[in-house]
Amino acid sequence: MMRGTSAAVVAPVDESAPDDRVTAPRPVTYRGANQLTRTTAALAVNTVMTSAFGLAFWLVVSHRYTARQVGTDSALLSSMLLLSSLTELNFSTALPRLLPQVRRNRHRVVALCFLATGAAGAVVATAFAFLVPHVVVNLRFLLQSKELALAFIVGLVLFNLFAVQDAVLVATRRASTVPVKNTLFGLAKLGLVLVLVGRLAGHGIFAAWLLATLLVALVVGVLLFATDECRSASDVGQQTLLPLDGRRRLVRYLTLDWLAGLLGQGTADLLPLIVLAALGRAVTGYFYIAFVVTTAVATFSQSFSVSLLVEGAHDESALEELTRRTLVRYGAVVLPALLVAVVVAPSGLRVFGTQYAVQAGTVFRLFLLATIPQTAVAVAMSVERVRGRADRVLRFQAATAVTALVLVVPLVREAGLAGVGLAWLAAQAVTFLLVLPTLVGVLSSQRQTAGQTVSNP
Repeated sequence: MMRGTSAAVVAPVDESAPDDRVTAPRPVTYRGANQLTRTTAALAVNTVMTSAFGLAFWLVVSHRYTARQVGTDSALLSSMLLLSSLTELNFSTALPRLLPQVRRNRHRVVALCFLATGAAGAVVATAFAFLVPHVVVNLRFLLQSKELALAFIVGLVLFNLFAVQDAVLVATRRASTVPVKNTLFGLAKLGLVLVLVGRLAGHGIFAAWLLATLLVALVVGVLLFATDECRSASDVGQQTLLPLDGRRRLVRYLTLDWLAGLLGQGTADLLPLIVLAALGRAVTGYFYIAFVVTTAVATFSQSFSVSLLVEGAHDESALEELTRRTLVRYGAVVLPALLVAVVVAPSGLRVFGTQYAVQAGTVFRLFLLATIPQTAVAVAMSVERVRGRADRVLRFQAATAVTALVLVVPLVREAGLAGVGLAWLAAQAVTFLLVLPTLVGVLSSQRQTAGQTVSNP
């Protein structure tokens, strides 16, 4: 877990309990409002660029590789993503929340995070590659090639480092670098998957992903530690809802937030593996294309919640106003386009081939529809993270995980791929009802403050 030196403590009565005190809201400063816009825009552009290259990548893959090859390598990638949700130690959300408060030796904190997630990834990937295939029949191809198993282990370590690099860039308000980084990754991955068609025993998809990650992670890693932002002092005020030197409370926050991240990402990453076990490799190939596209859409929508988390960490007293601006922008910019996409969804899969639209059209539409409540949930969780209430974040993620996993197995048996979409939509809807009081409370608090300002000039 991340440690930090620092900031003065806001005298807690009980470090082990969540702090229900919320700093009085105030209007967002011009700089703060602009920074929220810049961070959101950079992350949104990153998602667009990543999605464009991802679409091109899977479009090439769907036409140059067989459905069986797509299913096999997508199972590898899904397994890697699932294990990453465990071994990345949730630094993707912990660093944006806490790194702004680290006032000295930021580069050491970042280096320790890289070391921790890399070591965890290596240990867990090794156990997975040599043990799980004995139990899961559709993963036994890993036992047939030690080179492939080693590549899987290296791939997980690199993927973890790659993800943490993004978190560091966002936390230090260099989100504009993230789309550049991921555009380079997309270009490298696309070029490599074309070069590797028919090579490496048909694992060109996985190999292209691995080599592109290695190349970009090395370049960004060097640049990250060569710049001043990783070493410079924080400009965040000393008073905070989550002080770094309240050790017991900080450890509790990080542990609960890690469990929440594990449940959230792990549940999503389990879905392709459940499809693989229930419906086979070919159907998994059809599902995975729709899954990748809808994941990109969800990531675009959640760029709003990530920017809220970062800017809320930099200016906790403006959290209510930042939340209101985030929801208004999402409702005005993304929601209308998303509703149109739900209507025309199955037609969009035809670029991958007619069978992709036929087999995965319905589940594609259901996953897109689930993005609407999913984004509201992400915004509410960012609010609770800024307030230091990781127990509530865990509660929300647990609701999603339990609902989805309880429903997906019977529904996939009854309705095939559409059953996976129904389970995911139901899980997001249930969790949305749980986070609604948080969102209403934040917006009500902001309105009351605005009314007091008018009545008491």
